[in-house]
Amino acid sequence: MQEPEREFPRVLSLLTSSQSPDLLHQAVHRFYHSDASLSHPLCLVQPGSQSRDRIERVYQCYRILGLRTEARLNAMFYDKEGRVLFSDVTQTFAPRPSLFKAPFRLIARLVFEENESDGLFYIKEHEDWFHPMDLSNFLLPPLTPIVRLLLLVFTAIENACARAYLSLSLLRLALFGQGSNVQRGLARVRRSTPTSSNSHYPSPAVQFTVCSLVHRPWSNPRFTIHSPQSAIVFLAVIHICHQCIRILQAPSSTHSCFHVQVQFKL
Repeated sequence: MQEPEREFPRVLSLLTSSQSPDLLHQAVHRFYHSDASLSHPLCLVQPGSQSRDRIERVYQCYRILGLRTEARLNAMFYDKEGRVLFSDVTQTFAPRPSLFKAPFRLIARLVFEENESDGLFYIKEHEDWFHPMDLSNFLLPPLTPIVRLLLLVFTAIENACARAYLSLSLLRLALFGQGSNVQRGLARVRRSTPTSSNSHYPSPAVQFTVCSLVHRPWSNPRFTIHSPQSAIVFLAVIHICHQCIRILQAPSSTHSCFHVQVQFKL
């Protein structure tokens, strides 16, 4: 290729939609380097003296298994300095034993190398990336809803783990502090003797009021906690209970069953 950015759409059509074995053979030997490499989710061709022939056989198998393959170039970016081309391609592949046909997207990365003898650019490295749902559309389209459901389940598990880690971090901070040398017992706190009776100030107290949506005289308990660490433990427990109740509530519900009012008193 003299200009990869301009000639790539035609090269893509020849490599993916050629029905003639001779035309496919000419396209592979014309556009690929003699020791090119191919990386695909279902195959891997390492660079070597016979790597271009192995890449050709991969395309032949791809053509034999599929009744007809159609490719559409959605977007493309070419870095002239690095000689790297990225393309967003949508293909439609229908295997012969299967009656299903669904489009799938892939991202292709091509690295070109210039031949000093003729001044043309050849494909040195070829990599294809698939999303799991697109890969299922490529192999067996009926599996795509199952793959989508698994991805949603994994997302829910990741969100639950993140919330649990946050709650446990609050508990650890309340029980053990930030891990200073004083709290680890490696140092001691020097307390100065008060010079007057007015130099000692009482520690602030935190007053909590748990308010329920059910307005009853006994449903709004109010109590005071004088220890800051106990206050953080209480807030962490309330946060864990609140997250559990949100999970158990109906999706249409937009209100929590309780809320906490905090008042600081000196």
